[in-house]
Formats: sequence, structure tokens, C-alpha cells
Amino acid sequence: MRLVKGLYGDEFNNTSALMGLLCGQSFDDDFVHNGGWYNVNGEKIGWGDLSHENFKRIAEELQNDEAFIVLGRYISLREFGPGGTVAGRDVRSPGIDYVLERCRYIILPRKFYWFPIGSENRTSITSRDLIFEIITRERARELILAILH
Repeated sequence: MRLVKGLYGDEFNNTSALMGLLCGQSFDDDFVHNGGWYNVNGEKIGWGDLSHENFKRIAEELQNDEAFIVLGRYISLREFGPGGTVAGRDVRSPGIDYVLERCRYIILPRKFYWFPIGSENRTSITSRDLIFEIITRERARELILAILH
């Protein structure tokens, strides 16, 4: 498994550029601002802004046993607080259940999934040239379990 806990290091010590990403990366034209990046085990692999181009490249380069799960800024930076824990969970490894309950996006090989805030009647949404399937948390769990088994 390539996407391991801490893969990208931190903003002051990048340890990987896999899929063209750097921990703490920042863009003026970001699609996701300061998102937390997690793997199929619910372990944090890095964080930072993500562009539409990042999403495309991630989806193109992911292997079949990988998922790139994105939590929003509030969860990834603020919910855990300065000590890096909330409700006894470590920001670096909160677990897949925690991550799936709070994620905004899941990227799988050549597929994009989105969890809207509030109710959404559509089955997909397009942002620029990315088509996101809107799915439930239960469906997300099924997708991740299929990868793990």
C-alpha cells in the first residue's frame, strides 16, 4: 500500500510528492481549501489545498486497492484542536468510521464521489470537467470495505 499514514509529511518537511501533491500546498484557485487527506484505513496521509487538476491526477494514478478521502477544512484543522485529538481520537489515525462520517470527497481510480452539505436531490454534480457521483455514507462504507477485502 502506497498511501500510508504520514506519507506526505508536513508543510515544513514534505516527504513525498506522489501524484504531484505536497503537504500544506496552497493555491489561489483551489477547489478544496486546507482539506485533510486520508487513506482507506482512516489514517491521515497529508493535508492542503486541492485543485481540479489534483483531483484528476489522483484519480488517474490511484491503484485499485487505494482510496483518497478528503475531509473539509473545519474537520481536518479545527475539530481536532491544537492537541491533535478529539474524543480520544488521534488526528493522524482517527479510523475509517470517523473519516467516512465526516468526509466531503472520496476519490477512487477514475471515479469521484461527493457528499453534499444538506439534502441534495441530484445523483451527480459537475465541477468544471469533473463529474462527482453523489452517494450516501452507507454506499461510501461499501466502497471502502470492498477495497479492504
